[in-house]
Amino acid sequence: MTGPAGIRPFDDDVSIDELRQDVEHLHGVPARFVEAVEVDERFKGEVVWQGAVKVFALTDHPSGATRAYA
Repeated sequence: MTGPAGIRPFDDDVSIDELRQDVEHLHGVPARFVEAVEVDERFKGEVVWQGAVKVFALTDHPSGATRAYA
Protein backbone atom coordinates (compact mmCIF):
# COMPACT_ATOMS: atom_id res chain seq x y z
CA MET A 1 0.00 0.00 0.00
CA THR A 2 1.30 3.46 -0.83
CA GLY A 3 0.36 6.96 0.26
CA PRO A 4 0.74 10.35 -1.43
CA ALA A 5 3.50 10.58 -4.05
CA GLY A 6 3.87 6.78 -4.00
CA ILE A 7 5.41 6.74 -0.52
CA ARG A 8 4.57 3.78 1.72
CA PRO A 9 2.99 4.68 5.08
CA PHE A 10 5.59 4.46 7.85
CA ASP A 11 4.81 1.66 10.27
CA ASP A 12 6.55 -1.09 12.21
CA ASP A 13 6.00 -3.58 9.37
CA VAL A 14 8.51 -1.70 7.21
CA SER A 15 12.24 -2.40 7.54
CA ILE A 16 14.70 0.31 8.56
CA ASP A 17 16.25 0.13 5.09
CA GLU A 18 12.86 0.63 3.40
CA LEU A 19 12.15 3.60 5.68
CA ARG A 20 15.58 5.06 4.89
CA GLN A 21 14.90 4.76 1.16
CA ASP A 22 11.50 6.44 1.57
CA VAL A 23 13.01 9.29 3.65
CA GLU A 24 15.69 9.79 0.98
CA HIS A 25 13.05 9.79 -1.78
CA LEU A 26 10.83 12.24 0.10
CA HIS A 27 13.64 14.66 1.04
CA GLY A 28 15.97 14.15 -1.93
CA VAL A 29 19.11 13.83 0.20
CA PRO A 30 21.05 10.94 1.81
CA ALA A 31 19.67 9.65 5.13
CA ARG A 32 21.27 7.50 7.82
CA PHE A 33 19.38 5.62 10.55
CA VAL A 34 20.29 6.97 14.01
CA GLU A 35 17.93 5.32 16.51
CA ALA A 36 14.41 4.13 17.28
CA VAL A 37 12.65 5.87 20.17
CA GLU A 38 9.70 4.19 21.91
CA VAL A 39 6.77 6.60 22.20
CA ASP A 40 3.71 6.31 24.41
CA GLU A 41 1.33 9.12 23.41
CA ARG A 42 -1.48 9.85 25.85
CA PHE A 43 -4.56 12.05 25.90
CA LYS A 44 -6.40 12.59 29.17
CA GLY A 45 -4.45 9.71 30.66
CA GLU A 46 -5.39 7.20 27.94
CA VAL A 47 -2.88 5.73 25.48
CA VAL A 48 -3.81 6.95 21.98
CA TRP A 49 -0.71 5.71 20.16
CA GLN A 50 2.19 3.49 21.08
CA GLY A 51 5.13 2.62 18.86
CA ALA A 52 8.66 3.37 17.79
CA VAL A 53 9.64 6.58 16.01
CA LYS A 54 12.66 6.07 13.77
CA VAL A 55 15.17 8.93 13.64
CA PHE A 56 17.28 9.55 10.51
CA ALA A 57 20.19 11.96 10.02
CA LEU A 58 19.88 13.99 6.81
CA THR A 59 22.89 15.13 4.79
CA ASP A 60 22.89 18.47 2.91
CA HIS A 61 19.14 19.15 3.08
CA PRO A 62 18.41 22.47 1.29
CA SER A 63 16.47 23.79 4.30
CA GLY A 64 19.29 22.96 6.70
CA ALA A 65 17.25 20.19 8.37
CA THR A 66 19.48 17.57 9.99
CA ARG A 67 16.88 15.04 11.17
CA ALA A 68 13.80 13.27 9.81
CA TYR A 69 11.37 11.21 11.91
CA ALA A 70 9.36 8.26 10.67
